[in-house]
Amino acid sequence: AEYMGKASQSSVYAHHAAQLAVNGDQAQLWGRGSCATTNYDAKPWFVVDLKFDYRITQVTIFNRANYGNRLGRLVIEVSNDNKNYKFAQEFQGDAHNGQVIYLGMEAEHVRYVRIRSQKRTYLTMCEVTVFGEREKKVDDYKECARSSHSSQSTTYAYRRSHLAVDGDVSQNAGLYSCSQTLTQQSPWWQTDLFHYYTIDRIAVYSDISGYAYHLRGGSVYIKDKRNAHWHKCGTIPSNNQVRQINIIPCQFKVGQLVKITLPGSKSLCLCEVRVYGRRAFTKKELTKSEA
Repeated sequence: AEYMGKASQSSVYAHHAAQLAVNGDQAQLWGRGSCATTNYDAKPWFVVDLKFDYRITQVTIFNRANYGNRLGRLVIEVSNDNKNYKFAQEFQGDAHNGQVIYLGMEAEHVRYVRIRSQKRTYLTMCEVTVFGEREKKVDDYKECARSSHSSQSTTYAYRRSHLAVDGDVSQNAGLYSCSQTLTQQSPWWQTDLFHYYTIDRIAVYSDISGYAYHLRGGSVYIKDKRNAHWHKCGTIPSNNQVRQINIIPCQFKVGQLVKITLPGSKSLCLCEVRVYGRRAFTKKELTKSEA
């Protein structure tokens, strides 16, 4: 679901108030008054209050149609009290005219989303949309892939398959934090969760280097070990960026094996794969994925 809330920003240029970025108008025409803009500030910021706690999976930013390079070097931070913020995602470099920036992330217990520029600029955003789900009092879908038994089609240097399920989310293959295959046709990575789980979602962390772009179009599957059929959860978006976290919903399919594949001749680099689910005990749950 998509959420809009009450917004504020570090300063206001003319009549371009923060609320213009969360009013549902995605027109990217600054001159027509459809965009929020700060003054020419050092590290200007924008904050949206979602009113309730959410599990956030994506923030989308609509840039203005002209002077687009003013928007850039962005850091996305999240908080549940508007005081203590933590890093969620970043956009490196400068945007271009009319660009729509898609930033995938995995953040829980979020009420406030803050966007900060790391340079002196007019921070202009024509629309900011936040995607996620309203949090329940208890989320019983826990991370279940940590230290699971993994494998991959081939191995590049020291980047073995287990590095994608070791809990390290630094997203830098050069720091021994990512698995990677050789460049080959249709590379794959797989892990065994040891038990059957009802899977809510799978988070795929990409590298800070160009290998992140290789993930575009990759497919995420789960499988019941009792049969040969793989059930597709979803596809990694074609706009995947460096250091992105891709949240793939699995719609509560049940399985024990998780597999990620790439089309074509590529190298598959995964900095972390997190599977969120709960143990499936009943016969009814174990047959859901066959529907």
